[in-house]
Amino acid sequence: MLNIKNKLVALVIVLASLLGTSSSAFAQCKEIIGYYAGWQQYKRGGVFHQKNLDFRKYTILNYSFFSPNEEGTIVMPDPWGDNLVLRGQIDWTQPPKEDGTYHYVPYSNMIDLAHSKGTKVMLSLGGWTLSTHFPEVADNPKKRSHFAGECIRMIKEYNFDGIDIDWEFPGATPGNGTVQKENDKENFTLMMKEIRDSLDSHTKKTGKYYLLTAAFHTVPYLAAEIDWKEISQTLDYVNCFGYDFFGAWEPVTNHNAPLYAPAAGDPRVNQSAGFKLLTETYGVPAEKIVLGIGFYGRTMTGCKGGPGLHVEHSGQVDKETFPETEGTPSYHDILLRMSNFERKWDDKAKVPYLLGKKINSFVSYDDPISVEYKANFIMDNNAAGCLIWDIENDIVETKPGSGQILASPLIDKINEVFDNGSRCHER
Repeated sequence: MLNIKNKLVALVIVLASLLGTSSSAFAQCKEIIGYYAGWQQYKRGGVFHQKNLDFRKYTILNYSFFSPNEEGTIVMPDPWGDNLVLRGQIDWTQPPKEDGTYHYVPYSNMIDLAHSKGTKVMLSLGGWTLSTHFPEVADNPKKRSHFAGECIRMIKEYNFDGIDIDWEFPGATPGNGTVQKENDKENFTLMMKEIRDSLDSHTKKTGKYYLLTAAFHTVPYLAAEIDWKEISQTLDYVNCFGYDFFGAWEPVTNHNAPLYAPAAGDPRVNQSAGFKLLTETYGVPAEKIVLGIGFYGRTMTGCKGGPGLHVEHSGQVDKETFPETEGTPSYHDILLRMSNFERKWDDKAKVPYLLGKKINSFVSYDDPISVEYKANFIMDNNAAGCLIWDIENDIVETKPGSGQILASPLIDKINEVFDNGSRCHER
């Protein structure tokens, strides 16, 4: 009897140990949230088509971008292209429906393909060019309610797993079509709560939980326009830009996405300072913060005295070397033109940069080494994970125009550091 009792005790200990290991492993899963920009489907010979992608490299994809109109109704900027991604391949064997819409081949759309690999897909609304109407929608209770209902309509129509709001930016000075209102801060909070309530009501009908996230810039003057106490309780994740810190708008060359403060420029404008601001000043839980990693770079030309870091420049970007992206090159474009530059490393900011050999051009970008530093920063600081803009920028072809994927080195490095494994797609 004693022997049986000892065996039972031993079994309980083993089971407890296994459960502990499983729980620990689960807790270590990091979100890898990638923006899936619908317009990229038209580029590079269709290499970005959903059938070509390995969705297991991401835990969540944000389909970008739809937007609210002035009444809060959600509209898509490219109905033809967006539906080819979100509904799939058109079934040309069947005639169009009476309303003029098409039949689509089952399970050929991006959402079904992602779901088959355990990856969630959210609808992202806004962005730099489509945030125009957020202030007026958020300012009107009737429009806020309509907009929240529209979010549910999109979830029902396309089977999204949640909503991501990219209002760029509440409280910012007017620009790029966005008109600032004095009460943006309060209205943004009210709008997000309205969406959260609508999602929760929909959960009661379906039994499925729907995520709500939003993107923010952590530079101090923009961070001050958010009610972080309320927002951090309302959102599942606080997605933080980890890029667009410096660019051609600054008087001297500097890094697009420094992890730490570079030798020049505002020392508060970098990823680690932004993380510290949110966690220590505003009390946002680290486990809710998703830190951005850019798969693109920024250029500056006409550097005084030749290309260099922290030197005066013309205020112009290098459209001649990088015409495809109007001087804001993707990582795969940078790789193609590396022979034109000399690579340098800023050990203070923990990011690389390029200096033109025969051209007066400066390029700030991220490579696998800097991405590894950033991924480890996320691990070391118990942040929720990373946010990628955007996933097409990391896709390297076997040769330009081939439409065949050779590698995706930046996202592969992130997965290597996070070591999520298949368990993080089974949650």
